[in-house]
Amino acid sequence: MCTGFVHKGKDRICGFNMDLPEGVLDWKLLMDRDCFCVGLRPAFNPDMLPAGVKEAPEKYLPCHGEYLRIHGVNRNGSFGNQLNALGFTRARFAFDEDSVPLYSLVDCFLAGKSGLDDIIETAKKKRIVNMPGNVGMPDPAMHSLLSDREGRILLLEPGNGYAEIREHFAVMSNFPMLILPGDLIPEKYGYYGVDRYETAVNMIENAGEDFSTTDALAVLNAVKQIRYAPTQISFVYSQNENRVYYTLKCDFEHISIYQF
Repeated sequence: MCTGFVHKGKDRICGFNMDLPEGVLDWKLLMDRDCFCVGLRPAFNPDMLPAGVKEAPEKYLPCHGEYLRIHGVNRNGSFGNQLNALGFTRARFAFDEDSVPLYSLVDCFLAGKSGLDDIIETAKKKRIVNMPGNVGMPDPAMHSLLSDREGRILLLEPGNGYAEIREHFAVMSNFPMLILPGDLIPEKYGYYGVDRYETAVNMIENAGEDFSTTDALAVLNAVKQIRYAPTQISFVYSQNENRVYYTLKCDFEHISIYQF
């Protein structure tokens, strides 16, 4: 469970909640001069990998450090994340010349090794696939919301393709957006995060062009999770300030600052 958004007003504001059951994934907060990111070290189950890649699964996890960068922002203003795309079974993991995992694209983007144009070219030429087998997640299918300092916004969904968002803001939760699930009905809105998505959209629309870091933190507070998948970290990035505001475990009374 997660919620992310990008708003292009007087300031470009990016926000994200990582909602995750305790102990499901090995993650840590990475902060250095180049990146403020959530890092993930997946626990591969080799028996669930495709034939031919069981011997050394770590070999197929290209990243720029011990942990994959999966959510965050870098000093150049590149913002990215990977959210569960629930009920989504397209584009299962494959390792061949025609495929590239989504996690590799996001890691490279946050590491400053590639830009949105590079990702779009890759998406045109190759099949974007999900994580392999059981990586410690109940559902390894993912999708991403990416944005650069020019204010461009890219939605990337393995199996569905990609779309450049022209509107002045975008919100993402846990349902695929380029091809909606067939059972996206009110009775399942909570499962898919539609309630969180609609709350965020309404709050951002009402704030208008003056949407601020204070407004963004209020959105993340409003869509935080307490029970099944509690919010582990919330962060907001201001491009004008080149600064991150963040808090752990829904403690919105105490906001820390990371300045690039």
